[in-house]
Amino acid sequence: MMKFKKSMAVVAVLTMVAMLLAGCGQDKNTQGEKPATDTTPNEEDEKIVATIGDDQITASDLNFFLRQMEMQYEYMYGPDVWDQEVEGKTVAELTKENALQVAEQYTIFRIIGKKEGLSIPQEQKDKMDEIVTSTLAQFGEDSGVTADAIKRAAESESYGQQIFDKELADFPIDQEELNNILNSNPNYLKFSNYEVEDLAKKVRARHILISTMDEQNQPLVGEEADKKKTLAEEVLGKVKAGEDFATLAKEYSEDPGSKDNGGEYTFARGEMVKEFEDSAFGMEPGEHSELVKTQYGYHIIKLEEVIEATDEAIQTVKDQKQKLVDDATMQIKQQEFQKRFDEWKKDYEVKLNQDVFDAIEVRQSRNETNDESEDGTDSEDKPADDTDATDGEDKPADDTESTDGEDKPADESEESTDESPADENKDDNKE
Repeated sequence: MMKFKKSMAVVAVLTMVAMLLAGCGQDKNTQGEKPATDTTPNEEDEKIVATIGDDQITASDLNFFLRQMEMQYEYMYGPDVWDQEVEGKTVAELTKENALQVAEQYTIFRIIGKKEGLSIPQEQKDKMDEIVTSTLAQFGEDSGVTADAIKRAAESESYGQQIFDKELADFPIDQEELNNILNSNPNYLKFSNYEVEDLAKKVRARHILISTMDEQNQPLVGEEADKKKTLAEEVLGKVKAGEDFATLAKEYSEDPGSKDNGGEYTFARGEMVKEFEDSAFGMEPGEHSELVKTQYGYHIIKLEEVIEATDEAIQTVKDQKQKLVDDATMQIKQQEFQKRFDEWKKDYEVKLNQDVFDAIEVRQSRNETNDESEDGTDSEDKPADDTDATDGEDKPADDTESTDGEDKPADESEESTDESPADENKDDNKE
């Protein structure tokens, strides 16, 4: 079971909320439809959770962020996440605290925005009804979220973005700090090791994998490991004897990701483990390797084709590099913005109505309200988008460190059981 990480969870939800309120999470099937639920505020929805200056956080406002967190946390960590404890509290308790923290920030954005005379862009006003409709449809029945709460959150998001842009318009980026972030990101390392033109070149190759991992993804030892090496040498002998490589791959390879298509992959540098990659890029078309040992086992590789870099491919690689730089730059700006926001927040007293806050509950597993599938994995329970926290948009995300690079939530989960030469950063998980 993947362990809950408080900091990463908040960042992911902040990004998801921003994308949802920008209209990115709209389902085309819900656009133009009337909400399936009654959005008329009831007495419970309008109860005051907290007061900040002349503004308020209602139960519906808090539920808006709470519903987002429920979906995102279960999507990231599974439906059993609520049983975990972090810092002496259950995840359910922490989720409510996180939701309140974000609601407070959005309310302060709204107060500052109005005080400074900021306005909501007409484009956002024009699509507000669509945002409300799609959001209510995503939350499902009995969400405790009203249309007014969604509109208030959207206004606050817009104010926050404008404040962020204004505050950091001329903020200087420290190059050393930027380089430290980039160099700590494994996705950026390939740009340090290779020229852009080299990264835009691809090869089409086949391989046969004789795995040296057991069913629990642990290395074989002793006699079992020796048997695998002997088998690999026998298959290599067949390759050297001129037998058809694709046919041998289908018969002997233990890589489920490529076995059925004759062991074929097309890839660029930085997409496979180093030993595999170096061997493939070091051959001429038609050549095959000797045994190549990686963490997965013994590989026999045959290079079929070198695909030279095109102008389009070079530009794609340049764009990928620039996005990583932009993401790292945004991380620095977000950290600076958070420091400034923490100072502003000192001027705003938050008066919490503890009884109302305590009465609000996390809607665990959502199966209680969306029990449309026996396994609880109905599509409505998943976020409407990928919620990549490094999407590069100038969002005033806060409260935590960035989820860039090595900070992904998978780092504390069980190791993958896929037996593949593909690098763990490869998007398509080749095996």
